[in-house]
Amino acid sequence: MRPALNALLADLARHGASLTLENGRVGVQGELPSELLLRLHRHRRDLLPLVERGTHLSRR
Repeated sequence: MRPALNALLADLARHGASLTLENGRVGVQGELPSELLLRLHRHRRDLLPLVERGTHLSRR
């Protein structure tokens, strides 16, 4: 996994956020600062396979 994704996942966990899979899209539950939301948006396509496999955080 790329270092940028590892850092993003660590930051999401630190903020108590959870990733979800809704209708084939990566979603997030929790309050996040705008900078973190922007990073999440940039990596959504890279995060999709991880969330589908249940590799990190939670799945709906």
